[in-house]
Amino acid sequence: MINNLDTIKQLVEVETGIKDISKKTRSQEYVDARVLFYILGKENAKATYSKLARFLDKNHATVLHSYKTIYPQWLSSPSMFGDNIKSLHSLKDIVERDLEALNDTKAVNALFLNYKRRNTLLRKENEALRQELEYTLEENKRLKKYEPIW
Repeated sequence: MINNLDTIKQLVEVETGIKDISKKTRSQEYVDARVLFYILGKENAKATYSKLARFLDKNHATVLHSYKTIYPQWLSSPSMFGDNIKSLHSLKDIVERDLEALNDTKAVNALFLNYKRRNTLLRKENEALRQELEYTLEENKRLKKYEPIW
């Protein structure tokens, strides 16, 4: 069990690519990141709704709503919320697999460094694939304009 909510917050921020999930905004990526934090905080750190809310400077009702309403929506509609569920499973795997490491400060720093490198490489690879796909789609449109010669 992780007692350090700060570690969970850092994991969520690295996973989602958001610099600070406690920022006062209602944009969807921030809301989803906070829901990930609430789920991990509740299930792995055994924190109360009030403690989770105070940690991110939110109201306990916000945490309660996220945990009891939004999270079940994710589970009931995996086709719509697949990315969120994948992120949650990825974070849960890290928390469960590296539980001892997360209690040692030096090991936590090494773990975060490796995790950030991996996420950075995956984001770059994802962007390169997205650009290649866009190029291929544009090329496909261009070639469809010309009729075959035969």
